Amino acid sequence: MKCPQCGSEWYSSKEVDKCPFCSYVFLEKESVDFDFLYEQIRVDTEGFKKNLFKSGGLTVKLVTYHSQTVCWDELSSNTRIDWSEDFIEKFQFKLNWNNLSRNPSLPWSIEFIKKFKDKWDWKALSLSESLPWSIQFIRSFSDKWDWEALSSNKSLSLSSGTIISFYNYWDWKVLSKNKSLQLSIDMITTFKDKWNWEALSSNESLPLSVELINSFIDNWDWHYLSINIAHNATNQLIDFFKDRIHWQWGFCSGDYYGSSLHQTIPWSINFLHKYSSYIDRCDMGWELLSSNPNIPISYALFKEFVHKWNFESLAKNESLQWNEAMFTIYKDYWIDKYSYYNAGKFYESFCRNAPLSDDYIYQNENLIIFEVLSLNKKIKWNEKLIDRYKERLDWDALSRNPALPWNEELYYRFKNKWNTASLLNSTFTPINIKKIIIPDYIDRSYKTLAKRDKYISLLREGEIDYFLFFI
Repeated sequence: MKCPQCGSEWYSSKEVDKCPFCSYVFLEKESVDFDFLYEQIRVDTEGFKKNLFKSGGLTVKLVTYHSQTVCWDELSSNTRIDWSEDFIEKFQFKLNWNNLSRNPSLPWSIEFIKKFKDKWDWKALSLSESLPWSIQFIRSFSDKWDWEALSSNKSLSLSSGTIISFYNYWDWKVLSKNKSLQLSIDMITTFKDKWNWEALSSNESLPLSVELINSFIDNWDWHYLSINIAHNATNQLIDFFKDRIHWQWGFCSGDYYGSSLHQTIPWSINFLHKYSSYIDRCDMGWELLSSNPNIPISYALFKEFVHKWNFESLAKNESLQWNEAMFTIYKDYWIDKYSYYNAGKFYESFCRNAPLSDDYIYQNENLIIFEVLSLNKKIKWNEKLIDRYKERLDWDALSRNPALPWNEELYYRFKNKWNTASLLNSTFTPINIKKIIIPDYIDRSYKTLAKRDKYISLLREGEIDYFLFFI
């Protein structure tokens, strides 16, 4: 026999329950025999072990018995086992303390943290939402916390009392952004000279009201406050502060540096008429408004401001409620007059997004960029349309378009034009078409008979997804 703890070996004709050298207690094997599984599972052993130790069903008793084969990094992140102080103390030199510090399932308490005070990743603890946060708890480790990280922790109860208790510890710029702040006029006044007003102005937990904003009218960063007002807009707020609001990025734009902005602005014909002079004064005001996905652009709204929209941006807007009259009556508005390559043709965004009918395409084929049209998912694609423009369409793009009526007849009719790799790797290509493509694709792609036979075998066994993993 061999002891898994000290490594000592000895011969015994009887079952023993304790190592004679180190007194390690042998435990009866439970439902999972790791060694047997390692031999039987036909996958990468290390990968299997990692997944196994992330899984549920593990017990302290089981892990203790197999301590020599445990993947400790993965185990330290496992939230499904019954963690105890005794177990952690026993294996403290094997556990990954960075992972353990992020594990919400540990028996967190002041005493527990003190016991292993020098092992924790304190930045991870400072960010944790699982700790029993209180003024007493924070004070117990005030010299250990990462205060920048702690200042951003949204699970803290950030009342005036909590803030005062650690007045000189907080990172005030980070704290000013924290949505858990219990903000009020009194709280903001109490710490008026400490706030980072740019960060505070962008804090979505601000209980915005005319009174609150007026109380600190000259302190706000109106660029960020305007975005915040747009997120929590009321007619009263907009009307009262219309001369201070930054209409360009706060209101007209539907995103900020690539991040979408949720807006509750009551966009309507009346609203746009009321504030159109403010939008007109903005640089790119109507262009930004044209691409704002928060505005439900109906035909009535479209028509009312038809001379103000930026049509290239409008065609990209998912909130545009397309109507055939938009591109029949107002066809000339969708034509690009300034592009170096496509002047005199429809905007690329129009070709890609407009739900054009076959007749409209036939009648305006000299204006359409067919390479871009190939990506259009709003067209009712059919074989007749594809055949008519087969020499002008981009077949790589068409092969990636899920809006086509994918069936065997369509595939065979244009068999030599498809990008077969795109079809094989798509989620929309029917399995029956993939089964037609794969043997031919293998013949072209793999030179050795061994590889070809391997993938043909996988195909016959129905392992389509597994096969595609290797392509």
